[in-house]
Amino acid sequence: MAGRSTGRDHGVLVLDKPAGPSSHEVVAWVRRVLGERRVGHCGTLDPAATGVLVVCVGEATKLVPWLTDDDKVYAAAIALGRSTTTADAEGETLVTAAVDGADLARAAAALGQLRGPLELPPPRVSAVRVDGVRAHARARAGEDFELPPRTMLVHGAVLQGIDAEAQVLRATFEVGKGTYVRSLAEHLGALVGLPAHLAGLRRLRTGAFGIEAAAAAGGIVAVEGGTRPDGKPRHRLAPTDGADHGTLAARLRAALLPVPVAAPAAWARGHMADPLRFARLCNGLDLDPAEIAFTGLDLPDAPASGPDAPGRLALVAGPGPASEGPWVIARVDPGPAGRVRPLRVLDPTAAPDRPDAAPAGTGSGAGDGPVEA
Repeated sequence: MAGRSTGRDHGVLVLDKPAGPSSHEVVAWVRRVLGERRVGHCGTLDPAATGVLVVCVGEATKLVPWLTDDDKVYAAAIALGRSTTTADAEGETLVTAAVDGADLARAAAALGQLRGPLELPPPRVSAVRVDGVRAHARARAGEDFELPPRTMLVHGAVLQGIDAEAQVLRATFEVGKGTYVRSLAEHLGALVGLPAHLAGLRRLRTGAFGIEAAAAAGGIVAVEGGTRPDGKPRHRLAPTDGADHGTLAARLRAALLPVPVAAPAAWARGHMADPLRFARLCNGLDLDPAEIAFTGLDLPDAPASGPDAPGRLALVAGPGPASEGPWVIARVDPGPAGRVRPLRVLDPTAAPDRPDAAPAGTGSGAGDGPVEA
C-alpha cells in the first residue's frame, strides 16, 4: 500500500480485470504501482468476473460518482438446472432439475421478458447494506434475512448462443446502475420454472469505455497467494508480459486518460480566459453563463446525471491548456436567469495530502463484496 501520495498522476485508467481478484485488490495494486493514495473504481466487478474496470487516479477520483452512474454492457453465461447460495457458479447448490432442449428453447424465448424495468431482489451475497452491514457479510455469517426488491433497468438483452451440452445460454445485457446480472439469471430461470445461476460474466463496456480501451494499460494476470480474513484467497497481480515495476508504472501513466477526455461526453465543456473570474468559480461563487465560453451546452440530448440533479453539468477549465487543469465540475441552471454553480474543483496542483483533499474512494459498493453494475 502506498503511503503519501506523489500527487503527480491524475486521470482515468481502463483495465481488463482478470478472474480472481476483487476490484478492491485491483485498486490497491494501482496504488502501489503509481505510488498514489487517491485511487478509486467506478462500479465493482465480482472476483470471478472479468472485463472493464474503470479506475480513477488522483484528482480524477472526483469523477467517480458520475462515472459510476454509467450504463454497462455484459456478456453473460446463464446455466439452467441448478440454483446456488450465491446465484453464481461459486456458491453451494440449493436445487437441481433436469433440463432438455425444449427447456433451453423456452428460456431463449423468454429472454425478451428481461428487458425494461424489473423489480428484483439483489443476491444475498452482495454489497447491499442491511442495517449498516453488507449483505455478503451477513450471508457468510449464516444469518437469515431477505433483501427487498429494487428496480433494475435492462436496456437490452440479446441471445448470443445456446450450449446444449452445458445447458447454458449466452447473452449480452445492457443495464443501468445497480442491476445485478445474477438476479437476471435467477429471474430467467423462474420465468421457465427452472433453477438457474450465472455461470460466467464479462463486462464489455461501462459508459464510453469499452474493452478495447484496456489495451493501453496492458494485460493483467492474477496469482493466488494466502487468504483474507473472510477465508477468500488473496491475489498478486502482475503484467502479462512480466514488465518490471518502472516499466509498468510508466505504462499505466501513459494510459491515463486526462480529465477532459474521461469526463462524461454528455457534459458541456467550458473555458474561462479571465483568471480572476475563474478563481471566483473555484472558490465556490456562482457566475453568469455568459462569462464562460461553452461548447455543447445547447445539445438537446444531454441532461444532467449523477449527484445533485437536476440541471445541466459542465466541465469548466481556466486560462492555459484545458488538458492541464484546474477544472470545475459545475451545474448550469436552465433558463435566461440561470447561473453556473460550482460543485467540485479538480486541481492537479493542489497538495494531495491536505486535510480537505478528496478521499481515495472505491466507487459504488466499496469493499470486497460482489456488485455487477
